[in-house]
Amino acid sequence: MFVGFDSTKMDSHKDFSPNQGYLDGAIPDEQSITSDWTKLQTPIEGVKNHEVKNVIKGSGGILTEVFRRDWKLDDGVVDQVFQNVLNPREISGWHVHLKTMDRLFVNWGIMKIVLYDARTGSPSHGLVNEFTTGDCRPSLVIIPPGVWHGVQNIGPTRSALINLVDHAYDYKGPDHIRLPIDTPKIPYTF
Repeated sequence: MFVGFDSTKMDSHKDFSPNQGYLDGAIPDEQSITSDWTKLQTPIEGVKNHEVKNVIKGSGGILTEVFRRDWKLDDGVVDQVFQNVLNPREISGWHVHLKTMDRLFVNWGIMKIVLYDARTGSPSHGLVNEFTTGDCRPSLVIIPPGVWHGVQNIGPTRSALINLVDHAYDYKGPDHIRLPIDTPKIPYTF
């Protein structure tokens, strides 16, 4: 047996015998996704993940909506749009904004977006959320001010994301506060 092993989880597999291939210490998977293939996790307060569908056009091309005000995911203000391209395995590390809301959309490749709620007054204080998204399963991830976030390209080629922020980048006083990617203050390791 190994640390954290809960023998009650084997109850549904109690008839699994060595004759059928059972090995001592094996444990069944716990539920990790919902029936619509969404990762099972408690959402951070104010975070939204809006999946969108790729539309295959008559020409064989693909059209994908990135953002619409009538989705009513937030107040709908977009003040700047920019793209960030990451090389394979590259990480854009931990940062937070005091007033800016990020809306991240991976438009090419596959990325992992990780969020951490350090807001002491938040009902989801201390939670981590992880979203894997990309051109094959697109979604718009909305990150409110005060939620730390990092992004990693987990694909074999360069990946790109678009950010539709509600406050444009202030060149003289950037609304970016950073921590090193290996900080012990955030309970997540890339």
